[in-house]
Amino acid sequence: MVFDYSYFIDAWTVDTVERAMAPMYPTWDHATFDAYLERFGLARKRQVKELSRGMQMKLMLAVALSHDAKLLILDEPTSGLDVLARDDLMDLLQDYIADGTRSVLFSTHITSDLERAADFITYITGGRLRYTGPKDEFTESFRIVKGGPDDLAAVAPVAAGVHRYATGFDALVRTGDAARVSGLDVEPASIDDIIRLTNAPGAAAADGERGA
Repeated sequence: MVFDYSYFIDAWTVDTVERAMAPMYPTWDHATFDAYLERFGLARKRQVKELSRGMQMKLMLAVALSHDAKLLILDEPTSGLDVLARDDLMDLLQDYIADGTRSVLFSTHITSDLERAADFITYITGGRLRYTGPKDEFTESFRIVKGGPDDLAAVAPVAAGVHRYATGFDALVRTGDAARVSGLDVEPASIDDIIRLTNAPGAAAADGERGA
């Protein structure tokens, strides 16, 4: 498990982290940990308190990935990481599950991480479970309809969410309803689109029964 904050003692060095954590795991692999330290640019003599938030996250990941865990639970794993580091982490997680014997469960507000890495997603907003199931099924369930101000009346009855602006609107509709809207631009919906529009003021419930 990796939290979104460091759980190591500030005065520990990276080397001390390994000496403290390794005895807890019969499957601890020193060579693997060493390889992750090199990959992440973590020096063994650095103290935890000297590491940036992103580097502390990398240290926690190095520990989590060095004892052959079959399930990784990550809380906002890319928070505090720059674009390149985030990209490297997504590659790392995909490599980790490639053999089909391991799984990764992570929470995130960064939808690009889901677009790239997730097979299954669970979408919770306002304390409600809106959807759980395959990622592709989630995005294929909706379309974005765009039009001018005068077109909204025709779309509103089937819209799960609408964003209005001076020259028109974006509306989220279920894929089956998109065929009922003629003469307007209809585009695929991204995860970001679905989250944005189902949280728009006055949005209709887009409750997530599987296959919705």
